[in-house]
Amino acid sequence: MSTIVPRLTTERLVLRGFARGDFDAFAADLAVRDVPPGPVDRRTAWRMFLSCSGTWLIHGIGWWGVELAATKELVGTCGAFHREPHPDRETPAEDLELGWTIFAPFRKQGYATEAARAVLDFVRRETKEPRIIALIDHENSASIRVAENIGLRYERDIDFYQEVRLRLYALSRTA
Repeated sequence: MSTIVPRLTTERLVLRGFARGDFDAFAADLAVRDVPPGPVDRRTAWRMFLSCSGTWLIHGIGWWGVELAATKELVGTCGAFHREPHPDRETPAEDLELGWTIFAPFRKQGYATEAARAVLDFVRRETKEPRIIALIDHENSASIRVAENIGLRYERDIDFYQEVRLRLYALSRTA
């Protein structure tokens, strides 16, 4: 397990660095993903898994594995990250983006909100990021609720990669 990634705890969850043993659950979730980018093959999942940890080295922030404190079972991921610079995108790479995924068997139990709130609290406490955003698919009502529950507010729709339109939720440091 990573020593670079700070350990965050909530009432029911532990957010921690990824371990090699987390990969099968991570890849299984991506293989049946129903939101963009859609289902992901195992080879691509491996690259994504490694990049979740690698962002800590480049940006000093990144993704956590979300585990149930009671069972130590990996139930999802949650993170804060900067997207790559892209001249044709409406969202500046300077914005810190929050993201979360709870694996299907563990959804609708409040874990995403609990994990996202812990990450948001960490970001607000440990960084000087002026603005925090979440980009959410229009059809993903569960993630829209998570964003709203942790204090992000709908700002506008944006064009994302490959003609995908997403909802941008944002929170400024002053809020």
